[in-house]
Amino acid sequence: MNGSFDELARHLHTRHTDAEEWLSAEFAKQRLPFYCSVDLRVSSCKAAPIDANLFPGGFNNLATDLHASASEAAAATLTKQWPNIKRIGLVVERHTRNPYYASHLSVLNGLLRASGAEVKMAFIGAAGELASYHNQFAVGELIRRGDKLRIGDFEPELILLNSDLSSGVPDILRDVEQPIEPPLEAGWNFRRKSSHFFQYERVASRFARALDIDPWLVCAYFNVCNRVDISRRIGLDCLTRAVGETLADIKVNYMRYAIKDQPFVVLKADAGTYGMGVVMVDDEQAVKKLNRRQRQSLSVVKDGALVRDILIQEGVPTADRVEGLVAEPVYYMIGERVIGGFWRLNEKGDPRQNLNSRGMLFWPMAENIEAQSASAFTHRTLARLALLSTARELATDLT
Repeated sequence: MNGSFDELARHLHTRHTDAEEWLSAEFAKQRLPFYCSVDLRVSSCKAAPIDANLFPGGFNNLATDLHASASEAAAATLTKQWPNIKRIGLVVERHTRNPYYASHLSVLNGLLRASGAEVKMAFIGAAGELASYHNQFAVGELIRRGDKLRIGDFEPELILLNSDLSSGVPDILRDVEQPIEPPLEAGWNFRRKSSHFFQYERVASRFARALDIDPWLVCAYFNVCNRVDISRRIGLDCLTRAVGETLADIKVNYMRYAIKDQPFVVLKADAGTYGMGVVMVDDEQAVKKLNRRQRQSLSVVKDGALVRDILIQEGVPTADRVEGLVAEPVYYMIGERVIGGFWRLNEKGDPRQNLNSRGMLFWPMAENIEAQSASAFTHRTLARLALLSTARELATDLT
């Protein structure tokens, strides 16, 4: 291949039967998370997942004509993994002033109910704060009686978390009788992005061998530094070295494919979400020259959690444009099915920047059109490779 994403997409689309058979065989070996979302970056030469979220918070960004098939996927996944469960307790984040998250919950709640489940939502917190969610719908109080969780008089058979546990696992969730999905170990208090990409690198390498492609074309190089404190300039030597090594690896492939762009890497918190703790650099010495705002970004993330582990990830400049804005595709999955996707746009972004930041917009994908293209098939395939990697990641971390 000549290092063109279009050529990669045509190749995978031509061999779509082989790709589907490979994925089906691998999925059969794993217990998949109930739901997952994957962020991709697609450049002119390659495509790669750059994040996988086990507590997706953007179901409201999916096209409404996809909701019925999403409910079917939810019903199939519930039947497969918990065949006798009909009552679900949905534990949600405390974003009481975030109307977009409230819209997400409204859609997610509707999808679960349409799947045939009885659903009640709850915060973890004081009862006085839980009367409503942005005045849109009722949210109960999660309480515990013995080893079982309840929401008022409602006793769930399954606890579905939509709160990512960034600030730790509350005692109320520990050692309960009902199954909890995703498992507590999937929360950002425990999970690390580097563990995910360690698994993805191996999954993608095996897939690439089976489909006769260069694994770099579907993978972003990464490294990690632990016990870092950017605010106190602790661990900068490790970061400088890791940035230099990652840039050197990228340059080898840029030379091989005659890519003239300047390679860069993304520094991000190894645990956390919402696009927090993200800085781009294209020179190892830039690590020691980070300004105050950049140091602050790499020091504290959601819920005031301190950053001590930093992921160094190959930067993939986005070649996608939607409505004239730089864009990256995001795909949502329930069980092993891709139920839809949307574009994350950014009014202020450039091809090398983090798009999950101020100025971002969302554009639902027209699935009836996108699903027919080679590029959309490639997007979906990589998203499912990332899903498979989350299953392997959780299986490894739970043993």
